[in-house]
Amino acid sequence: MWPFPTHTSIDDVKACIDYTKYKNDDYPDGKRGYAPRRAFSLSENYVKVINDWVFNIIQVESPAGIDALPEIVELKGVDAIFIGPADLAQRMGYLGNMSAQPVQDMIKKGFDFCKSKKMPVGLTAGGIPLKDRIKQGFEFQTVGSTPGFLSLGANEIAKIIKESEAKIPS
Repeated sequence: MWPFPTHTSIDDVKACIDYTKYKNDDYPDGKRGYAPRRAFSLSENYVKVINDWVFNIIQVESPAGIDALPEIVELKGVDAIFIGPADLAQRMGYLGNMSAQPVQDMIKKGFDFCKSKKMPVGLTAGGIPLKDRIKQGFEFQTVGSTPGFLSLGANEIAKIIKESEAKIPS
């Protein structure tokens, strides 16, 4: 996953893709390091198949990035787009307010374009409930973080203990 918090040139996006691909007939600009001991320790076919196994997600986090999607999705090796709503909101002047209508309109613009090109598109829930993002048709989403999930689990355990009226020594 390649984050682009501000719009960078299409050449920068292409360079990121090239760094994940071995140079071959399909990717003549591939720049991935060969490291034969590592590659062949995984499989003797590794070098032949890895270009197809690598899944590159371009993270778009600015209005300029959304506007550049027509160029980005045409690059060979771009497999999906991830819209970063928190940084997008911040760059649009809505720091901490991903639900602001202009931010949601920009997300929809990116989503609609990706869908029209059959490019998988995802995001964090971005100020909208997860179930609504699923209904909208986003193919993938981040739904939490390790600290968040640990906190949820700890709170659930504390609730169970409290409800059981367990006597816990101090």
